[in-house]
Order: sequence, then structure tokens, then C-alpha cells
Amino acid sequence: MTLALFFTRSVSLETWLMSGLFDREKLLYEAHLINGNLDKVYWFTYGSNDSKLAKKLSEEGQLHSSIIICEMPWYFNVPIIGTFIYSLFLPLFQYKAIIDSHYLKTNQIDGSWSAVFAKWIFQKKLLLRTGYTQSIFLINANATVVKVFLSKLVERFAYFFCDVAIVASIADRNYIVDKYDLKIEKIEVIPNFVDIEKFKPSGERNNKKNTLVYVGRLTDQKNLFNLIDAADLAKLDLDIIGEGELRGELETFASSKKININFKGLFSNNDLPNLLNQYRYFILPSNYEGMPKTLIEAMACGLVCIGTDIDGINELIEDGVSGFLATQKTSESIFSAINKAVKAQKEQLDLISGNAKKFICEKHSLTTIVLSEKEIFDAKS
Repeated sequence: MTLALFFTRSVSLETWLMSGLFDREKLLYEAHLINGNLDKVYWFTYGSNDSKLAKKLSEEGQLHSSIIICEMPWYFNVPIIGTFIYSLFLPLFQYKAIIDSHYLKTNQIDGSWSAVFAKWIFQKKLLLRTGYTQSIFLINANATVVKVFLSKLVERFAYFFCDVAIVASIADRNYIVDKYDLKIEKIEVIPNFVDIEKFKPSGERNNKKNTLVYVGRLTDQKNLFNLIDAADLAKLDLDIIGEGELRGELETFASSKKININFKGLFSNNDLPNLLNQYRYFILPSNYEGMPKTLIEAMACGLVCIGTDIDGINELIEDGVSGFLATQKTSESIFSAINKAVKAQKEQLDLISGNAKKFICEKHSLTTIVLSEKEIFDAKS
């Protein structure tokens, strides 16, 4: 069987590499190929140099030889409108690969119309997969009414015409069923995964036992100004892993604090297990989330995880059982959750981190997710 994956509009293979996502994102498709669930996978990307890049990665053993890149032609490299125009005509440019495919699958909602058009033209099965619900994110980010309207329009269109929808969280499923009047049987909840052979506890956490670590984008969504204030109140150092448009403002804000706050930039997903295992405490104080992969990875490594009590995070952390939840998004509430974690007895922390790892191994392992997707392939064949 052959699968065609439609990348998120404007995202290229090079984007995945530069952002450190490539090592994580390829795992699912390579696992399907290794297990014999799929014979071939096409990636429809938005980079005009991606085929050359893929050849290099394949020669270096970093990309499975049965993953074939179908890149965007160079003449669509026009600012703002180029990738949108290409997305409308993608099925015609990549018709040979689509004809060769048994299933079509999306990576996010943005650009999903390309997959719907391909389904119509070539009569293929469409698995509409989203890691988060775009309209929820836009509403929480106070986006314009027009942006939210267009996002909901695309979501309604894509969910109506897909054969099955795959979402990462129960909260997303409930929202989509309610908002777009879909039958719940059409939507499968398959959460984000982690490679538990790579992300696992290792050694003693003495290097950074009095330091909090955050991994993620530096954006308003992540509530990082309140995190910095909370870490300062707790008198714990803070290491921030990631990049984003707020880095400059955050560095300026952090310079006035009495604790050490280190901005360490991006790390490859392959390097994260060793990095995470230096710490005892991981924190994700987001204002809103889908199903956060960095939290899943930290829990798999046995860190004591702290988060805000919001959709997505509270599907992973049970307060006092597999981590600690801040009841609100304020610095004071985040500090209170940090304080509970820091003041807990070692035996309690060991039990909590063990519960977290067990939960991730049972519900979020790569093996579990591969089997869940295979069941959908078989059901739709």
C-alpha cells in the first residue's frame, strides 16, 4: 500500500530540518515502512529544493529510501501568494504520485483543500489528520474575525469531505463534533507519539536538579513572561529551549530577574533526550495547546512535569498523580504548582515521574500509534 502525505501549506522538508522537527516527524512513516504496513510514502512538500535535499539525507541514511519527495516547482516561489496558488493546483502537478497512492493524508488543516481536491479528482480515500484545531488557536490568539471565519470554513469543508478525521485530543474531537455537526464515529482520536526507545530516563539528574527546563516556541501562546516571573518567585534557574519572535523581549525581561535564565536556542529532536535527562523539572505553562509533543517527550524521560490546567495538557497530566497543574495561567498560580513539585518528598516525585512514564508508554508510544493508524488503513481498504 502507498500513502501520500500533504504537508502543511508553505512547509518544506528544509523547514522541518531547520526547525529540528525532521527527526521526530519522519518516525511514523519510517515505522510504517519498516513494519510492512506501507510499501511507499510520498511527501508533497512546499520546497523547490526538497528533492535534492532528500537525496542527500537518503544517502546519509537519515531518510528511508521508500519516502519519495514531490517538491513544489520553483516558479511558485512568489511571496505571500505562491504557495497558496500551488496548493490549488497541487493534485494536477503531482497526479502520478496520487494515482499511485491508496490513501491520502494531511499533516494539518492549512492546505487540506489540496487533499480534498485530489480525493475528488482521483477517487482516493482521505484521512484528514490534524495535530491541533486551527480555529481554536486563532480564537485564543485573538486573530481577526476574517481569519477565524476562513479557518472555520476550511475546517468545515475538509471535515465534511474526508473519509475519516484523525485528531490528537479528546477536546479537539468534542469541539469538531459540536461545531461542524459531524458524527462522532467519523473522528478518531490518535494522540501524538514519542519514540520511547529514545526518550527514556537515563542516569542521575544531578547536573540541573535545581533548574526548570522549558522546550517550545517563544510565542505568546506559551505564556513565558509569567513563567519567568514564577521561576523568579520560586528562586529556581530556568533554561529555555527554542526560538521564536519573542526572544528579544523575553531576554530583556529576564535580565531584570535575580535567577539565571538561559536561552539555549534550538536543538535537534535527536539531541533532546540527552538534554532533558539533565533536568528534574520540566514546565509548560501555555495559555492554550493541542497535544504538546514536548510535554510527552519530557514525561517519557521521567521528568517531573508541571503545566497549566488547560485542554491538551490536562489530558496528559493528572494533578498530583503524573505531574502538577497550575489552576490558572498567572505567575502566582504557576509558582504555586512549581512550589508543590519542589517541596514534594523524593519518594512522591519518583512515583509521579514513574506514573508519567507508564502513561506515555501505554498511550503515546510510537508502536501504539502505528498500530492505531494501521487499523484505520485496514478499515478503509
